[in-house]
Amino acid sequence: MLFQKSIPLFILSGLVSLSLMSQEKIESIGGAAYQEKYQHPIRKAKGEIKIDGDLSEPAWQGLEISKNFAPHWPQDNVPLKRDTEVRMTFDDQFLYVAAVCRDTNKHVIQTLKRDGDYWSSDAFGLILDPINERTNGFFFGVSAANAQFEDLLAFQSDDMTGSWDNKWYSQTKVYDTYWTVEMAIPFKTLRYNPTKTKWGVNFERNDLKNNQYSTWTFIPVNFNGYDLGYTAALMWETP
Repeated sequence: MLFQKSIPLFILSGLVSLSLMSQEKIESIGGAAYQEKYQHPIRKAKGEIKIDGDLSEPAWQGLEISKNFAPHWPQDNVPLKRDTEVRMTFDDQFLYVAAVCRDTNKHVIQTLKRDGDYWSSDAFGLILDPINERTNGFFFGVSAANAQFEDLLAFQSDDMTGSWDNKWYSQTKVYDTYWTVEMAIPFKTLRYNPTKTKWGVNFERNDLKNNQYSTWTFIPVNFNGYDLGYTAALMWETP
C-alpha cells in the first residue's frame, strides 16, 4: 500500500501498459509464429536404412535438410564456428533422424554411460512434441561416442534427469571434418495423435571445444535449448 500511494496514478497506468505490452511481446515470440517460419517436411523412406552412422544410403538422399543453426548458449548473438545439418524420414515402424555435425576428428567425451551428463560432451539432440501443443514432449540425445540420453519434457522443463527410459537405436561415425548421427525411434515409444500432420520439432547441438550450444530455431539464451515453446513444425506428407 505504501508503495502504491507513493506513485502518481499516471505512472501506475504507464507501468500497467508497459507490462501488457511486454506480455504481448513475449507471447508473440515462439509458438505458432515459429512454426510458420521454421518447417521441416518429412517423407517416407525410399529404401532400407541401416543404423550404422553411414549416410550414403539411397534412403537419405534428396531429403529436406535443416541447417544454419542459431547460437544459444552462452551467448545467443555470436556466430557459430561449426554448423549442423539434419535429415528426417520414416517407415511403418520407425522415425529416422540423421545429422552431420561439422567438427574435427577429436571430441570432448566426459562419459560413455547411458543417461549420463549429456551436456558435458559433444552431442546432438532431438526435441519432439508429437501433440504439438507445447506442453509435453520427448528428448533423444546421443554423444559423438554414441552414449544415449532420453527424457520426457514438460512445459517450462528445468533440468533433465534422464529418468525416463525407452528402447531406441543410434550410431555415430567420425570423419576428419565432421561426425554423423543416425537415430531410429520406434513409433510405439511415442505418444501421438495419428490424425495430425504437424508435430513440434527442434534440434540441439553441443560443441564443447568451442564452448557453443546451438539450436535449429533461435531460442533466447534465458530459455532452455529444449524449450517446447520454440519448436519448428515437422510437416508429415500424410497423417
